[in-house]
Amino acid sequence: MKMIFTLILAACAVGLPTAWAKDKRGEAATGNPEAIADGIIVPAMREKQVVGLALGVVKDGKVILRKGYGVKSLDAPGAPDADTIFFIQSLSKAVTAVGFMRLVDEGKVTLADPIGKYLPGLPKSWQKITVSQVMAHQSGIPQLDKKLPTFEEMTAAAQSLPLSFPPGTRQEYNNFNFAIVGKLIEKISGLSYVDYMKREVFDPLGMTRSGYGLEDDPNEAISYRPGTPPKPIDHRLKGGEYGIPSGHLQSTVNDLLRLYEGLRRHALFKPPTMQQMTARVQPAFTGNAWLV
Repeated sequence: MKMIFTLILAACAVGLPTAWAKDKRGEAATGNPEAIADGIIVPAMREKQVVGLALGVVKDGKVILRKGYGVKSLDAPGAPDADTIFFIQSLSKAVTAVGFMRLVDEGKVTLADPIGKYLPGLPKSWQKITVSQVMAHQSGIPQLDKKLPTFEEMTAAAQSLPLSFPPGTRQEYNNFNFAIVGKLIEKISGLSYVDYMKREVFDPLGMTRSGYGLEDDPNEAISYRPGTPPKPIDHRLKGGEYGIPSGHLQSTVNDLLRLYEGLRRHALFKPPTMQQMTARVQPAFTGNAWLV
């Protein structure tokens, strides 16, 4: 079976189509990869007011295209490339999940464990929620819109809030699920989240341009909100580091291609662990937490 993996990092806060071009039969299009990409990306950038992006495409395990479009910043004329650092926003969750599965692979935690086993200070109604329910956005924890400086303040403010639904009965996208995953990583490993990810994921795979706090690199892209003119987004956290695991990691196309290759060849954990990570928690659900 021929497989195509497409990775897009965009200097904006809006979504882009990630599907590769298809012909009328629904099969992957063939031909010049760059021409196909240009036909998808250029009009999408215009429509979505994207300032710049970097693209990587893998086919059958081989990188067939790396290309930058637009500019890294409205104040810098240079185009991004595969080593340009982007804030990867909610792709941070997937990278965090990879880090957590290292702990599962080592037998230090299971996906069936209740999160209260490791984080006893959580609200009482959260204690029996399983790790897998949190990671699959099926926890039922309420949406915590007010951003307080620390994880502990956030969970204290949620003590009296009811669950949005019984855990495991629905799926609802919630950033705080991965704040919990980040804290589980810290509690179980004894390291800060960023230090753990560096030691267990980034360094082993040679992801030297991934992490947090990489601002002021000369090859960094600035994120923008769409508008006339687009407005820059300040991703630097003023406290609230618990938000890094869900949406504030930084990386590059080349580093994320290294992550893809590492997962493909089982460099970080054994095949059964990979199967656990990619299996649906509830087969009846779509697996897409946006569809509730």
